Amino acid sequence: MEMSSEKGRIPGSELIFMLSNFMLGSIYVTTYTFGFTPRNEWLVVILAGIIYIPFALINIKLSDRFPNENIIQINDRVFGRVLGKVVSVVYCLFLLPACAVNLRFPSAFLTNIFMLETPFIVFALFLLLLCVWIAKKGIETISRVSIVLSPLIIFFIITYSLLLTNKMDVSRLLPVFDIPPKKFIQSFNTILSIYMGESFFFSMILPYVKDKKNIRKNYFIGLALGVFVMLVIALMVTLVLGNVASISTAPLVQTVRLVEVLNINARIEFIFMSFLVIVAFYKCCILFYAALLALETLLKLKSYKVIIIPVAIMVFGLIMITAANSVTLAEDSTNSIPLVIFALLFVLPIITLITAAARKLPKTPPGGDSA
Repeated sequence: MEMSSEKGRIPGSELIFMLSNFMLGSIYVTTYTFGFTPRNEWLVVILAGIIYIPFALINIKLSDRFPNENIIQINDRVFGRVLGKVVSVVYCLFLLPACAVNLRFPSAFLTNIFMLETPFIVFALFLLLLCVWIAKKGIETISRVSIVLSPLIIFFIITYSLLLTNKMDVSRLLPVFDIPPKKFIQSFNTILSIYMGESFFFSMILPYVKDKKNIRKNYFIGLALGVFVMLVIALMVTLVLGNVASISTAPLVQTVRLVEVLNINARIEFIFMSFLVIVAFYKCCILFYAALLALETLLKLKSYKVIIIPVAIMVFGLIMITAANSVTLAEDSTNSIPLVIFALLFVLPIITLITAAARKLPKTPPGGDSA
């Protein structure tokens, strides 16, 4: 089967930073999860990271079996043209709302933190237009951005953590598991599904990685880096705020606002928050680009660039819908959305891999012509 019109290729090392940045783009979920597990968030992150390993292996196994094909092409091969198209449509129907939801959060963040008088839809439109511009540039541009962004994010998180050490108290981590199981499961499911599960859509990116032999290693390094940074953030917030995090509307923002330099409240949190917006936007770019590739493959188009504007209009329409239902969206982010993600991005790939193995696919050697 032919690959898409995208001719760019990315080094395996850049996959590491792309994946870690993509995961950090979901850091906004802590706004909700700290409400469930203020003292146990760090445990949730560790447990979710461990549980996600076999699911990540499934994604990599699919890539190993079909090294030059994305998940839409794999579906046709595994399930047949009809059922394969149905499964692919389901993925596309998830990708488009995912783009809208993930664009909504950095847009609302900019409004709530920096410009209270500016409607968030203005920022959403601006960020969406940036997504359009970056998507036109292709996978190599998206990949190169991660090389700069990832080290900066890690530097600022570690720096802020060190500046906050005088406000940290280890006793705020205790007692452990002092919450109802339901709340722990809600927090765990949200972190596992949204923070890690959506990385399944890297199945649209993996065919463009040059170093196929080291995809597994680079994928797991990126995963480990994303989990590590999230763990540092969870520990930083818990050690500084403790149970206060459960009643804060933005625990991470509240934490970094306490940074002092020479016993003076430095008010340099805007630097940190700017990077949070950028990394959330970066995730949106990857989801938008994945949606374009998926639709290009599904519709058998010559180039994804011909549908960039129509897809952007659909995403903007979905953003408007989420704007009218912001309270429902906040509730769904820790209830129904993680369950939907689990069914689509965890269960379906397992079925795909089992079916491929049962049918002994692919029929051609790995790396060979899969037509």
